Amino acid sequence: MKNTETPQTANPGLWLVIAASSGALFITGSFFSIDWINYLYGTNSVYPAFAKPAVSLLCALIVFGIGRNGLGSRDTLLLVVSYICIVIVDAAMSVWVYHDDASLKNAAFLIGAALSIIAHVLLIIRHARGFHFLRSGSTFARRAAFPLCFYVPVAVIFMFLAAPLHAAGQFYPSLFYALILTTSLWVGWETVRNHLFPARNAWLIAMGVSSWFATEIIGVLYNIRVESIAPICMIMTWLFYMPAILLIALSGHRWGTRG
Repeated sequence: MKNTETPQTANPGLWLVIAASSGALFITGSFFSIDWINYLYGTNSVYPAFAKPAVSLLCALIVFGIGRNGLGSRDTLLLVVSYICIVIVDAAMSVWVYHDDASLKNAAFLIGAALSIIAHVLLIIRHARGFHFLRSGSTFARRAAFPLCFYVPVAVIFMFLAAPLHAAGQFYPSLFYALILTTSLWVGWETVRNHLFPARNAWLIAMGVSSWFATEIIGVLYNIRVESIAPICMIMTWLFYMPAILLIALSGHRWGTRG
């Protein structure tokens, strides 16, 4: 008798994934609307300060619920630790954006920045799978050309932003973070190029890190304090950041049928 497999048996945590993803999308839409209302009408609702970490927590629940449906214990562990960092980062960033106490804001920013770097490094380790693709049989020129497609445009962007970043005192921190972020973007696309993960997972990773990169580009525009666009940039970050953390969380689940 032929053994048929339903989506639920292929992924026993499917309902948790659907519920958490739907909740994340709904809450994001709600606080995105409130952010615009605050901006356009001068209101001071603090709802987004609580809603944004809640979205991160829902994405983390998708990771925590991987269980036996993951891509290996090491892969799941790296994701779990990364998302613990991400939840704390987003809670800290909410304090930084919405709280009035300057000393508390500074402490929250430092905690958030440090844990954000840790989360990125863990995700790079996860996605690179030992960087074995750097020792492939292809020529050095071919291996080097692909990462240069990411690092060169970022270098050009920094050439244009160098003066305002220096003026804001953000050049060297932004440069350091950009190197980590660009490495994350490059390695994320290596998962597709070198088939480091199953195809669906690799595309989820690649789209997730791309969306995260877009988030940080908008963040740089906020940091250089161009008054006409800074408030809009702060609102727009989550338009890209939520898909980033949701897609990467989903990439931890096995989506193919079990053989």
